[in-house]
This record gives sequence, structure tokens and C-alpha cells, in this order.
Amino acid sequence: MKETKPVIGKLVPGSGLITEYTLPGESATRISAGPDGNIWFTLYGKIGKITPSGTVTEYSLPSGYSPSWITTGPDDNMWFTVNEENAKIGKITP
Repeated sequence: MKETKPVIGKLVPGSGLITEYTLPGESATRISAGPDGNIWFTLYGKIGKITPSGTVTEYSLPSGYSPSWITTGPDDNMWFTVNEENAKIGKITP
């Protein structure tokens, strides 16, 4: 059985073309377009981003912290919620 890696797909409006970006680890839980032109996403214990050229970067959070939702804030930072146990809100500056 062939092992598959998780991907995030980007649909080009009007064309129907989908570009797939392979993630190095587990599947993303939530994704959001950033003000910097990157795609931002959450993983277990990490925040990730994909540049328009397809480079994937992951940023680790402290042990026990798992981000859930992520969105662009009015200050152009990426804001995210952290799991219910820690009940925190964090931000990462693009």
C-alpha cells in the first residue's frame, strides 16, 4: 500500500486548476490566507505557512500547546487560538 502525505490545495479562481502543497508531517486542521500572500495553517503543536512558490515552513509552539483556529487580525498579524486546556490566544508576525 502506497503511503500518502497530507496536502493543502489552492484553487485558482475561474480556471478550475488546483495546486497541491505537500505537508511534511500530519494534516493541517485549519487554514487562512495571510496579509503577506502566504497560506497559514495549524497543525498539532505547530503553526505553518506556505509561500506562493510552495515553500513550507513550520513554527513549533511550546510543549502541550496545540493551535486550533487561525486568522488575519486587523494589525496584519496571524492570530490563533490554543487548545482548550491552555485556553490562550497567540499571534505570529508574518
